[in-house]
Amino acid sequence: MLRISFAKLRNIPRERRGCAARYHTLFISDIPQMHLWECFGSFKSDIIDTHPRVDRSGKMVSGFIGFNDSSKAAEALHERNGKTFNGHMVNLSFALPPDPRERRGRAVGDTPQHKLLFSNFPHDEAGLRDCFDSFKSDIVSIYMLRDETGKRKGSGFIEFNSISKATQALHELDGKTISRYRLEMSFARPPKPAKRGTPHHTLFISDFPHGEASFRECFRSFKADIVHAYLPRDEQGESKSYGFVKFSGISKATEALDELGGKTINGHMLRISFGRPREPLEPPETHLDR
Repeated sequence: MLRISFAKLRNIPRERRGCAARYHTLFISDIPQMHLWECFGSFKSDIIDTHPRVDRSGKMVSGFIGFNDSSKAAEALHERNGKTFNGHMVNLSFALPPDPRERRGRAVGDTPQHKLLFSNFPHDEAGLRDCFDSFKSDIVSIYMLRDETGKRKGSGFIEFNSISKATQALHELDGKTISRYRLEMSFARPPKPAKRGTPHHTLFISDFPHGEASFRECFRSFKADIVHAYLPRDEQGESKSYGFVKFSGISKATEALDELGGKTINGHMLRISFGRPREPLEPPETHLDR
């Protein structure tokens, strides 16, 4: 008996449940890896990408099959779903966008961006660069996320010099198995614009982990307009990873905010806003005129 089902049917608006054929991608589950292409032989010219995911045995595969047209995806679903192929029943369904609630807390998005979010990666940055070796000339920066102890979380961000290269890398590497781990990738969701606050002579730079030299270099082009800058330190003399820069005028502070806010420095995005420091600026810890 032919069995057709919709993946995550609850996510389709009621008025669109009869129009699932507009989707271009199918999900196939548990088919021998060697038979995947044989199963879709007559549709080879219509398939534009595949994201197979092999199980631990290395024999069975599940994954996504992308078609160049939604009608072809629907045709393949109708012809292949529920059929027995070389002793294995083919289970197909439309792959629909996941419920946003299932991705809560992850900086993921569907809109193409220069930056990708990766997760479930077991190696260090050098290993990641090896994985993306074919894109090494297109990579702008890599940022590996770490926990409170400094241990890698196996996730982070990788920024490319163009959206097209980021898209190509996503299509080629998402779902790739690396040391028995399946690499998961998606477009990074653009950060929400930082609250600028009330215009002021002083800028507040939050979450800056790179130290005084990089701090000075960030504002080098505004050196003549800076009164002083301050990087607070803790009792051990370590930077608290935030700072303040006071300008000679509000207009220059605004110019610096517009030019530098959101800029990526050593793989880290600058978050800048207007703000009066809670701690006194004198004596300043860091001077940009040194």
